[in-house]
Amino acid sequence: MDTSAHNDARHWEQEIGRLHARIDDFEARFEAEYHILRSIVDTQIEELRAMVRKVEGDIAAISPDAYVQQVADQVAELKLKGDLAYELLQERLVAGGSRDDPAPDVGPPVS
Repeated sequence: MDTSAHNDARHWEQEIGRLHARIDDFEARFEAEYHILRSIVDTQIEELRAMVRKVEGDIAAISPDAYVQQVADQVAELKLKGDLAYELLQERLVAGGSRDDPAPDVGPPVS
C-alpha cells in the first residue's frame, strides 16, 4: 500500500473527525441558546397574556350602565361649561355695548 495514500486517507479521516466534532459542538450550543431564548420568549408571552387578561377584566368591569353614566356626566359637564360661556358672553356684550345701542340677542343657551 502506498504510504502517501495511507497518510492522505488518515489525514482526511482526522479532518472529517474534527468537522464532526465542530458540528456536534455547534448543535450543542444551538440547543442551549434555543432553550434560553425560548424561556425568555415564553416569559414575555405570558406577561403579555396577563396584560391582555387585565385589560379584558377592566373592560368587563365597566358595565354598560357605568359607561352610560360616565358619558352622561361628561355631557352634563360640557353643558355646564357651555352655559357658563354663554352667560359670560352675554355679560360682556351687555357691558361692552353703549346705552343707546342694546346688545344683540344671541338666543338662549342650547340644551
